[in-house]
Amino acid sequence: MKKRYVTTLWAIGFGLILNIANADDGTTKKVEPLLDGAASYHSLKPAQKYHFEKYVPKNWKIVEVIKGDLNQDKKDDIVLRIDEDDPKKVIKDDSYSSGMINTNQRGIMIFFSDGDKYRLVAKNLTGIIPSKELFSADMCMDDPLESVKIKNNVLTISFNESHSCGTYGSSSSYYVFRYQNNKFELIGFETTSSNRATGEMDTISVNFSTKKKAHTIGANMFEGKGKPITTWQKIKIDKLYRLQDWNEDTDSHILEIINQENPTRLASSPIENDYQEKKPAFERIAKQLNSQGYHQYKNGNYVQALRLFRRAVKKDENYALAQYNLACTIAIALDRCLEELADEDEELVNFISRDNIFSALKKSIKLDPKRLARSKIDADLADIRKTYRYNHEILGYDKNDDEQLQMMLHNVDWQSTGMRLYHTEPAVRLIFHKDGRVQVKMANFIEGKIPEDSLPWNHTYKNGQYRVKDGVITLAFDGKTAQGTLSEDGTLTFPDAEKNAILPTDMYRFSRPDCFNF
Repeated sequence: MKKRYVTTLWAIGFGLILNIANADDGTTKKVEPLLDGAASYHSLKPAQKYHFEKYVPKNWKIVEVIKGDLNQDKKDDIVLRIDEDDPKKVIKDDSYSSGMINTNQRGIMIFFSDGDKYRLVAKNLTGIIPSKELFSADMCMDDPLESVKIKNNVLTISFNESHSCGTYGSSSSYYVFRYQNNKFELIGFETTSSNRATGEMDTISVNFSTKKKAHTIGANMFEGKGKPITTWQKIKIDKLYRLQDWNEDTDSHILEIINQENPTRLASSPIENDYQEKKPAFERIAKQLNSQGYHQYKNGNYVQALRLFRRAVKKDENYALAQYNLACTIAIALDRCLEELADEDEELVNFISRDNIFSALKKSIKLDPKRLARSKIDADLADIRKTYRYNHEILGYDKNDDEQLQMMLHNVDWQSTGMRLYHTEPAVRLIFHKDGRVQVKMANFIEGKIPEDSLPWNHTYKNGQYRVKDGVITLAFDGKTAQGTLSEDGTLTFPDAEKNAILPTDMYRFSRPDCFNF
């Protein structure tokens, strides 16, 4: 997918109230003054390190200390920037340009000064600062984090996303949080997208307190070029976003706010098409959601991965990789009949279908033809490759061509339809070999239930021959024959098989079932 300059949004987490000045024996020890400004954690004195390290999670480390007054009490508060440091989360993956992906998270912890004590008032370990995942996987992408600062009693977190190769686009953005109403609330946001080749710039500023947005276009980073025009508009904001309540959906909500078109404007000037304005930001969010989904997928959290891939394609339906990952994850859920799906809402369960697998898979291949070759060997799609729809809709085989029909007979896993309805009758499978041989195999259910593992297809009922001519499939067993055809919906039917005693009673219709057909 082509990289574009985009607005970057990151999430912040929940708040806790703790006292970090108490030693293990319950006594109070004085905390020594910290260094001015942003200081390396390694510059802190041992007593200072001890008090803060008590509240840093296992496998995390403090990488930066920021000092300043956040609650207007004229006392220096502390923000710790912390990084996860788990070697197991650095994953080798040749699908990325760097050959690896670092899924370690990054975060902050905010402490208020209270005399010789400090109390933890907010922390986030998953969103306020982007993980190392995106830029570790892309050799062209620099670390987007620019700074975390305390100034004028507010916390400002700044990002500057740029690439050393692949695109001239870049973006910078910052978020301003103020401690008010006993919470950290987002009061300001600004983002500037620019093109380093042409110098063109586009800036959006939002004041969440006054509910006004300024959009400036026509500016240019090169001196003497550009004629900036600013449009002011009132925007609808139903609530102030609090640092402590930020979650994975907040970035999408804020994008909708800053990109909304409101007919009530304080000034008028030309602006870009709304979709084109939103598109780069949505593409960036889709890439982030896809990466998060891939991380959940690698850890076996398929339901969570499914949610994230769905969100990714909603943000950018032309993101081929996310469409492909969505198809694979639905296939896993469908094949494994994931138990945790029983606790999910009905809408998500209904989404897990072959229709949605093939919809996403076809979109991904159309957007990126290389995905076709991948789909032919991907283990996640092993069962999907055994369906008529894959052979017909993806590989393009035509049942009206005898040679291609024979290929489909060989590729598809033909099982008797309806045999899983009550779990009482024996299951029958037809196996067509390329050399003209056909086998009928059977499996019996145990106490009306499907075995936990694969069905025991170890009993061969019959061995015979088959041939294909003019779209008609003829089975021959011990001098007896039965003729059948393949329907448009992928069902293989042999109407006279029962009469000629070639197949067991009622076992003459075959297709590829899945767990949600039960």
